[in-house]
Amino acid sequence: MVSRFIPEKQHSRLLDAFALQTDPRLHLMFVGDGGNIKADVLEKVARHPKRDRIHLLGERSDMPLVYPAMDLMVLPSDAEGMSNACLEAAACGVPTLANACCGSAELIEDGITGRISTMTTANALAVALSDAVMTPGQLRAWGDSARSHIVKNFSLQSMLDRYTQLYLDLGAKCGQSKSTDAS
Repeated sequence: MVSRFIPEKQHSRLLDAFALQTDPRLHLMFVGDGGNIKADVLEKVARHPKRDRIHLLGERSDMPLVYPAMDLMVLPSDAEGMSNACLEAAACGVPTLANACCGSAELIEDGITGRISTMTTANALAVALSDAVMTPGQLRAWGDSARSHIVKNFSLQSMLDRYTQLYLDLGAKCGQSKSTDAS
């Protein structure tokens, strides 16, 4: 998970869901700093039954090196716009498991570039997480598709192409309007 420590991000829900995981290979990584619930989250991590598999990386300036260490990014937020962390993870070939809220559906094609699921409880998040990590080959396929999706739809080149097309379309409409006005 990559985020500030604020209530909407649902760090506690993810910690509770991680406690329900039975696969001893799973690790949980928190990347980020700041926020009004940081102390509470750190205290919960210190008391967590699987604290030896929880990694607190703090704020990082080398995220292109951190994302590839992840198999899956988890975004359990209750309120989220277009998540930069989701965009960055996908650009690095890491799929996202996101709570079905706000801007997630614009970034994730469910079952193709990641998974969108209603995860408003720790149990629902635990089930979604278990399902997502059950097949490592599926995670790799989602990650490859996520990267392609980002390059196609959110890269600088795709933005420039869309602006160019917009200006061409507007120019064509303005030209049609002037020829109609002249008649």
